[in-house]
Amino acid sequence: MKKVILTVAIAAMGLLLATAPSLALADPVEPDGSGYLELCKASTGLSGTPSFQFNVSGLSAPVTVPNGSCTAPFLVPAGNVTVTEVPGTFYTVTKVTTNPGSALVSSNPQGSGALDSGPNGTAVVSVPDSNDISTATTVDFTNDPVYGYVEVCKSNAADAGLTGGWSFGITGNNAFASTVTVPIGNCSFPVRVPAGAVTVTETPGTPTSVSNITVRRGDPSSTSTSGASASVTVAPAPAVGDSSQQAVVTFYNETVQLKVCKQMIGPGSFGPFMFTATGTGDPSYSGGIHQAVSVMPGQCQLVPGPYTNPNGTTGWRAGTRVAIAEAPYPGTGVTAIAVAPSGRAVPGTTMLSPLPNPTAPGAAGSQAVVLGSGETDVAFTNATDPNGALKVCQTTANGVASGTPVSFTATSSTPAGSTATVTVDAGSCAIINNPATTDGGWLYNSEVTVTQTPPAGLAVVPPIVVNPAARLISQDATSVTVAIGSNDTTEASFSDGPAAPAGTSGTSSTSGTGATGATGGTGGTGGTGSTGSTGSTGGSGSTGGSDQQGDHRTTRPAFIASARMTVRHHRRCVVVFVRSSHRTQLVRIVEFNRHGKAIRTIRRRLRTDRKQWLSVGRKVRYVHVTLA
Repeated sequence: MKKVILTVAIAAMGLLLATAPSLALADPVEPDGSGYLELCKASTGLSGTPSFQFNVSGLSAPVTVPNGSCTAPFLVPAGNVTVTEVPGTFYTVTKVTTNPGSALVSSNPQGSGALDSGPNGTAVVSVPDSNDISTATTVDFTNDPVYGYVEVCKSNAADAGLTGGWSFGITGNNAFASTVTVPIGNCSFPVRVPAGAVTVTETPGTPTSVSNITVRRGDPSSTSTSGASASVTVAPAPAVGDSSQQAVVTFYNETVQLKVCKQMIGPGSFGPFMFTATGTGDPSYSGGIHQAVSVMPGQCQLVPGPYTNPNGTTGWRAGTRVAIAEAPYPGTGVTAIAVAPSGRAVPGTTMLSPLPNPTAPGAAGSQAVVLGSGETDVAFTNATDPNGALKVCQTTANGVASGTPVSFTATSSTPAGSTATVTVDAGSCAIINNPATTDGGWLYNSEVTVTQTPPAGLAVVPPIVVNPAARLISQDATSVTVAIGSNDTTEASFSDGPAAPAGTSGTSSTSGTGATGATGGTGGTGGTGSTGSTGSTGGSGSTGGSDQQGDHRTTRPAFIASARMTVRHHRRCVVVFVRSSHRTQLVRIVEFNRHGKAIRTIRRRLRTDRKQWLSVGRKVRYVHVTLA
């Protein structure tokens, strides 16, 4: 029995010795029949893949190789060794090399694991029997991405009438990023992308109004209308340029709405309140979008958009920035503005009622928003503001005697009955009380015209000085129109001087180049015809003959004192104020639409030294006024 046991033990020891070389391949002292192998990985456009795996004949576990790096030399059985890269769906082996070059027995680098299930990415290399690590055989695999195609389409929702183009961001494997622009109702060209996961996002970073997204040949996929994005799986292309397997992503968009609401705090009957909406950032309207709407207290109104939907309604494009401004309403000021959803308000653009400033055309309050899906509401709250005082002063400039009584009349259209007269001694000032208010004040945001009745032999010497200066709206030969502030004083200061004597008929004038001075008149640029004299540089007096009694005004060049767009009695108008020695002046008015295109040129002969109101069309957004 002991002999048998000893025989078995010896046999087991022999078996252990026979298998020891394969168990000791990683030992520092290499047995016969093994050599060293080193694997390297290079890639083009695969920055998103950190490492690759390889199966090596003679080893039970795969070898991991970092992207763009090499392993340390490791032991393998000597002889022909088969190295196979574990295939990836969206990349392929494009080249295999060895060092020394003679070590490469065969290789199959071409193909894609997604399209060809064969032994792609396989190399057979010769590894010499050596215990010297410096004799290691190096195998270098190069990989490229596998590409496919995606196409992006853009369409209107069934109830939308949008026009123009939309931009789309496309991102994919290996840090791929690109942008395409697609006109509505069209599709992009096929876009070559790394195959696999691809995300398409409409106008990244800008609010959108996507109502639906469809995907064809991109499963598995997911879509998000609120995020305006689609994640799809792009199949590898059968060949370069073959887009037959492309994924197609279609985005459908709706128009969005803008609503303005009005709340009023305090007693009284008010309204309607006028609002203007100016839109920018819509690629289809490079000249901007200009709309107007009136709203009664306690009500809301949709602001008409530039797009007409199939059902006859209008709308805006999401992502448009719109500035909404409320026109001044006498007696009230904007105390609060609320935006819903609140995140659509543009930071830093909320303006509540300042003191009236006609140079920044007439907004009692304003707010800018960026339109998003659905509806954006902007609610203006107004409250009655304290009335303002109106003061008129008469200077003693130009030799007017101190104490000379001068009469002034102040008139405003709101409230009814706002007309008052006061006498001011030269060198003094006086407050003009409003008989239509309990405190004698003039309504905040109202316009008041102060007219002087010049004493005998005197005339107003321009300019009439207004303080604060920004409240000056217009002035003529005897009056000035000002805006009234809140709980403060607006002052108008007049200066007078001797009136020019009226002209008489010329009796023997030689007037420059010929003929006679006719009736004296204005004689072109000549004298006033006070005695008929010679007219000196006045030429023939041809333009002066029509004023039979002459013109008492001092000769001065004509100029446009002011011209501004406004709304009067719910109609769009341009208010023009021309200063000139002549009683009338010919002006040229060019009307422009919202795209900045001139749509009409007209000529009008206007009375000078007073405001002239001219109606313009609904399509007119601004005008250019010059002397004809």
